[in-house]
Amino acid sequence: LLANAYLQVQQYGKAIGIIRAMASSVRGKLLRYIAKARRLGSGYEDGGPPRLLAMYYLSVPVPFKDNEEALKLVAQARKLSPGHSRNLYCSGRILWDMGRKAEARKMVKQCMTATRGGDKVINRDFQGRCRKLLRQYQE
Repeated sequence: LLANAYLQVQQYGKAIGIIRAMASSVRGKLLRYIAKARRLGSGYEDGGPPRLLAMYYLSVPVPFKDNEEALKLVAQARKLSPGHSRNLYCSGRILWDMGRKAEARKMVKQCMTATRGGDKVINRDFQGRCRKLLRQYQE
């Protein structure tokens, strides 16, 4: 459900441009998909609904961007699935964007060894992503 909604919105956004996509009905569609997933249970996919909404608030252009809300939402995801590599990765990205660099590095380092929640393939993928982020964050 979440992956399909995200892919549809991503493809549409690439086709028409992100600002135009945000101004059109895409924003509403994505938020409706996320709200529907949250009604099914925020614990779905190890905190997937609040995590996806957090990354939405991190990734969108300035009129819609809200790092404080993103941090609250990713904290909910981490509470539902503590130690999940994807939740730690997202936390690190949000903290870095907020200028809280020491905390971001700490989250990314935790992510590199995280194995709680998710499956082995997802954990390995996000552990690798965290290794790359840490190299970027050291520069």
